[in-house]
Amino acid sequence: MAAFDPAEPLFEELKSALERRQIDAPVALSRYEDFMDAVLGTGGPGGLSGLLAAAPFSAVLLGLNSFTHLRTPEVRMRLLRACRAVCPTGPVLASFYLEHLPMSRVRSRARSLFSRLPGAQRVTPGDQVGIYGYEHAFHQDELRDLAALSGQELAHLEAGFLPCAVFLPSNPGS
Repeated sequence: MAAFDPAEPLFEELKSALERRQIDAPVALSRYEDFMDAVLGTGGPGGLSGLLAAAPFSAVLLGLNSFTHLRTPEVRMRLLRACRAVCPTGPVLASFYLEHLPMSRVRSRARSLFSRLPGAQRVTPGDQVGIYGYEHAFHQDELRDLAALSGQELAHLEAGFLPCAVFLPSNPGS
């Protein structure tokens, strides 16, 4: 087991909980961007060197709805590729928001208006502003496409109260 988190209070609580339970596991105060750069070779390992030395992992768990806060399809695909690099054969588990059809029309109009503002970033279907800032609500087909583009398959999608998915390698062991 190894873990990282970008929020210092959560990171400190994680370290403390592991110490109380006398669990020796590498943990790091880090962001997804740092993880992707370190794993995919576009940056040094930084504070993740101890964590990455523990790879390969049996599974990767992306924190609660954290996948929903990644801003572009390219970043989402890059994260899935980095996860696959440290977990070549196991599952990558992610939770996120799903697009809900009754709200789709309202959000689509709002996206259209916001995308016309000066300096606006590219707006894609599913982009929205929520209680925690930027959020992306995925469509099921979008998750399948994202999996395929990152060399994986969407093995399971749970569309209930807390939507989540299991991504598996397209060609296990290759």
